[in-house]
Amino acid sequence: MNIYVCGDETGRISFEKTDILVSEIYQALFHDIEHTPTLFYKSKPLVPHNRLSDYLINRDKDIELTSQYFCIVGGKGGFGSLLRGQKSSKKTTNFNAMRDLSGRRIRHVEDEKKLQEWLAKKETEKQEEMLRVENEKFVKMEERRSQTADVGHELDETANAVSSAVSKGLAKTGGKVFTSPKVEDEEQPNKRKRTEEPSKPVKKKKNMFATEFDDVSSDSESEEK
Repeated sequence: MNIYVCGDETGRISFEKTDILVSEIYQALFHDIEHTPTLFYKSKPLVPHNRLSDYLINRDKDIELTSQYFCIVGGKGGFGSLLRGQKSSKKTTNFNAMRDLSGRRIRHVEDEKKLQEWLAKKETEKQEEMLRVENEKFVKMEERRSQTADVGHELDETANAVSSAVSKGLAKTGGKVFTSPKVEDEEQPNKRKRTEEPSKPVKKKKNMFATEFDDVSSDSESEEK
């Protein structure tokens, strides 16, 4: 079986059988292993660890292969200086406008997380406020109860003290109750006495609208008397 190679590398090799590894063809054709082109058979790349019979269909005696180099596109150099220049450039730290794998913007996801955290915190603060109010009410009720108990105790002590003092006073006086004598009005010099004043004659008010007839009537009355 003859194998013809055309393309970037040309040549011809012969093998007695077709059941060979593709790597043997590479070794027979190319001596520089580092710079080895890729072989193609009918637009199919030949993988070194496969057998040649895997690619043959008609078991032809002559096989034509194509070799092709795949070069990496490069420039004239200066790539290191470009990297060093990128190091000193300003880095992007704001990724809010970017999108995640689900297509949502990062800022929307972060805002949703913040909203959920705020709602949870608000609920916790509300429960804490309710507990604080209940505790304050309980403390005030306890204070009122203690104050009421203290006032009741003081009233009981005062009543007992008064009753004991009254009992002692009655015991000393032999059970007699003294009353203050009545003082007459004459014995009270400081008290002002009410005196009867003589009644004064009532003056008759003169009518400013009096006429001659009033004078005549008064004269007739005096003559009759």
